[in-house]
Amino acid sequence: MNCLGIFNGATEPNLIVHVARVVSIPVRSAPDGIVLVQPFVVAPPERIGFVCPDPAVEGYFGPKIFAGTPFENAPVLESQITISEKFETPTSTVEVSAKAVVCKLLGLGDLGSIKREPGGMTPFA
Repeated sequence: MNCLGIFNGATEPNLIVHVARVVSIPVRSAPDGIVLVQPFVVAPPERIGFVCPDPAVEGYFGPKIFAGTPFENAPVLESQITISEKFETPTSTVEVSAKAVVCKLLGLGDLGSIKREPGGMTPFA
């Protein structure tokens, strides 16, 4: 689930949440994602980093998957991820540093599959 938000007069997204119900890597499987919260564009982000309740999975992504990108050295944040499909509305809740970011997907159409080649900021297919 990807959520982008623009607030406090920003012209670009200053809230980015990307989470997956489960990722499977050589270490093991767990919910995982990335969070960026930058309320004011003139200030550094308030929160940025990889989120996962399992530190072994969390620490894998920067050096292994995002090597050579700006996310390679992003910190690992102690967090909890909850995914829900209650009332046919997929919802992710990411709790980081006593704050929660809740994203809901509304008005979804039929599911489909997209094939894309790895490249740039997405070093995976």
